[in-house]
Amino acid sequence: PDDVEWSTQHAIDALARRGALQLFRSLTGPALSNRALLNAKAQISESVWLQRLAELKALGVIDEVRETGELRLSARGRRLQGLLDQLGSL
Repeated sequence: PDDVEWSTQHAIDALARRGALQLFRSLTGPALSNRALLNAKAQISESVWLQRLAELKALGVIDEVRETGELRLSARGRRLQGLLDQLGSL
């Protein structure tokens, strides 16, 4: 449906911004704390990193684990990861 296509397009646009794909890829494994994510950033200012995190949360591709406060890919994020994996295999 149109909503799914619109959401996917906006998520892909968001991942094209500086540092966003690196942040997204950092969460393809187990959930991570904010501190661990900040330690994973390379050559990206903390303010940009935090802005990208907020954007990806707003798009619904990153969830916060209620019990621990750790971050992980949401179901939508995992679907997006599947699309990226398919594109990478072309």
